[in-house]
Amino acid sequence: PLVGAAALHSRLVRQQEQADACAAHAKIVRETLRYLENEGRKSKEGIECARNEQEGLRRRLLEVMRKVEIVRCMGHPLQRGEVEAVNRLGEIVQKMRLVEKMLGEVE
Repeated sequence: PLVGAAALHSRLVRQQEQADACAAHAKIVRETLRYLENEGRKSKEGIECARNEQEGLRRRLLEVMRKVEIVRCMGHPLQRGEVEAVNRLGEIVQKMRLVEKMLGEVE
C-alpha cells in the first residue's frame, strides 16, 4: 500500500528518536565501562599494595619471632628433641663422610 509523506516523515522521526535514545544509552554504557575499568585498575593496585605490605609485615613478624626465640633460649640447655636432632645430624654427617671415603677409594 501507498503511504503518505506525512506517515513516512512520522516514521522517520520516530526511528531517529529511537536511534538518538540508543546512542545516548550507548554513551552512558561506554562511560560506565570506562569508569569500571578505571576503578578495577585502582582496586588491583590497592590489592597489590596490600599484598606487599602484608608480605613485609609477615617478614618482620618472622624476624621478631626468631629474635624472641633466640632470647628465650639464651643460657638454657637444649631440649630433649633438640638434643635428638643434633645426634641424628651427627650420625648423618658420619655416614656422609663414610660414603665420601668409599667413593674416594672407588675412584
